[in-house]
Amino acid sequence: LLRQHKNSDGPFSPSQSAPEKNARGASSNNNKDTESGVQPWTSKKKRSNGWYLLYKLRLFPDKSGVSSMTQKEIWESSKLFKCYPFADFKKYDNEMMKLTQLRRERLRREREAFECDRATFPPSERTVRDEPFWNRHVAKEKLKDDVERGLADVKPSKLRETRPEYKDFKPATFSKHVFQEKSKQRAAPYWQVKCKKIGQKLREEQVEELERNWIQSKKFETDLEDVINQLGKARAS
Repeated sequence: LLRQHKNSDGPFSPSQSAPEKNARGASSNNNKDTESGVQPWTSKKKRSNGWYLLYKLRLFPDKSGVSSMTQKEIWESSKLFKCYPFADFKKYDNEMMKLTQLRRERLRREREAFECDRATFPPSERTVRDEPFWNRHVAKEKLKDDVERGLADVKPSKLRETRPEYKDFKPATFSKHVFQEKSKQRAAPYWQVKCKKIGQKLREEQVEELERNWIQSKKFETDLEDVINQLGKARAS
């Protein structure tokens, strides 16, 4: 069973089991890639699913458990890796270890700088005009929602009277934020940025799904090996 599972044979073959569903229709894209051939590991415009999975595993090696695995074991752990020759995968993995080490070091430095700035310059509660900070105030999200729903198509002075959160700001200040929010939602760059964020979120969800499937697969192999060892001991006794 363990050998069949690793080689995707027998009851574990793709023809015997339902195809995995990746986040938001990713499975259909993978089927197309399979039909047209193996995805390039990485290119100027696109990176393969194997690249994203290996990046996530190497970025947090203690969480994923790859720190205690050999390159051969990692290569054999997923069909997203085994579709490339092992010699090529070793090169990809070596490059990935260098990349993720630099990313971890950068994250550590940024975290330390952020904590230092927070300790040195604690945020103020109110502005020099004796008003709350707009970016941290609940009125910001309320206004965004009102503009999206078309409830802000009135004069700012009338809109200010509809919510107590708006009254925390002076009429002139609130009017400025109303015009800014309307302009932002009408502008094309706003939608471009929003679409980019949605695409990034979908990619992150897909990578999370790949990582969960990989961890579950490794756990299944470990449990199966334990069962086989126990059966062997029982027969020997």
